Amino acid sequence: MIAGCCLRIMCDNLKFNICDLPRSEWSTDRTQLHDRIDDFIPPHLAYACTYWATHLIAGLNLVGWNNEVCGLLERFATCHLLNWLEALSIIGRVATAFTSLETTHAAMVCHISCLCYSTAFIDPQRLGCKFAP
Repeated sequence: MIAGCCLRIMCDNLKFNICDLPRSEWSTDRTQLHDRIDDFIPPHLAYACTYWATHLIAGLNLVGWNNEVCGLLERFATCHLLNWLEALSIIGRVATAFTSLETTHAAMVCHISCLCYSTAFIDPQRLGCKFAP
């Protein structure tokens, strides 16, 4: 499942302050960080961050849930959700976050074995509603 590969890429590569910016540069406009972004967020990570939920929903329609994907989603939600939002912000795709979280939550609610993980996708939705443009 492509979603599993995307989740694995994100879980293996996302981290706090992914571009290793000194604290004095945290408010620097992302257009001034182009070289750093290319060095620290390679295309495969940017793709995974942007499209994992799309692949998740497409895969669920074809093959359904499996334990590996549920485990990866749990790891992502508990360890990397804020790092994912940071990466999306840096690459200029934070607008995709709300839809990704919303569709993932809806899919998880429909699958009882992943229901316990779905709550991790609720609060970020509220955060997105409150702070998104």
